[in-house]
Amino acid sequence: MRTLPIRMRLTLAFAVVMAAVLAGMGSFVYVRVGNALIGSVDQALAAQAREAAGHANEGHSLLDPDSSGGATLAELVTSAGVVVRSTPPQLALLVPKQDLARVVAGRRVRGSISLKRPIGHWRYLAVPAVGGGVVVVARSLEPRRESLQRLFGELLIASPRSEER
Repeated sequence: MRTLPIRMRLTLAFAVVMAAVLAGMGSFVYVRVGNALIGSVDQALAAQAREAAGHANEGHSLLDPDSSGGATLAELVTSAGVVVRSTPPQLALLVPKQDLARVVAGRRVRGSISLKRPIGHWRYLAVPAVGGGVVVVARSLEPRRESLQRLFGELLIASPRSEER
């Protein structure tokens, strides 16, 4: 490196520092957008949990098909972990047993799970149901994954373009 002229060394040092700054900023944006998308899913789950809890003892569908706004699951579960009713029908228990015990004790529990049917990664919210039991609603994280994948691609493409200018 001693044989390189000072201008070349300064240019290389500047390029390395700029690449690190751009990578850091891209990582920051990626993480912030991912967290904002999870926050949006959590807000939708809270609204759907309130609605499903109201429908739980009425015999209606747990979810309003007109307002689901995406791939959504719901189930009414006994305190022992038996699925009484679900939308769509015949869902397996969406929440782990240890989380179920916390909900029966009166807490709201959020988490993420991977399912084989319906396939994919899901975010769930479990809340106590009026009259006993637990209402669990879940939303697919596939739209979040797709959005983050597009953002990642844009960050990879935009970073070299910004250095060209």
